[in-house]
Amino acid sequence: MHFATLLVAILPAVVLARPYLPLNLPTLPPNTAAPDVPVIPRDAFEDAALDLVEASQ
Repeated sequence: MHFATLLVAILPAVVLARPYLPLNLPTLPPNTAAPDVPVIPRDAFEDAALDLVEASQ
């Protein structure tokens, strides 16, 4: 049987049975590190959006 077909056949049963299975899987610790994405100030974002709107008109 093809692997993808086997996965599609078994995965729903595993997902549905999961609350009833005594699985004690180790959980990852919560990520407390700050995201690497810079936060754009709201005013700068609005100014850039208004500039784009005005340029397109």
